[in-house]
Amino acid sequence: MLTDRISAGELNSNDKPELELVKRALRSQESINTATLASLMDVVVRTDDKGSILSANQSVVLMFGYSNTDLIGVNINTLLNEIEESYSENKHH
Repeated sequence: MLTDRISAGELNSNDKPELELVKRALRSQESINTATLASLMDVVVRTDDKGSILSANQSVVLMFGYSNTDLIGVNINTLLNEIEESYSENKHH
């Protein structure tokens, strides 16, 4: 199986056509995922295990006013704190 050979580092020239098919399928799926996330009204943020933002959809950009590139690498707690502060401010008005 191709995934087993990739994991073992045992790819050879015979695997190239299959590997190209896998790459094309992954690119296609990535395009579909990107389009889906872009069309969602809900806020979607993907983070690593330390809470650093890896990606965010357009709803996050609109809600917080940061550009997508500014969000990359920011800890998710920064956004959560902004939500909490906004909630507290609105609660007192």
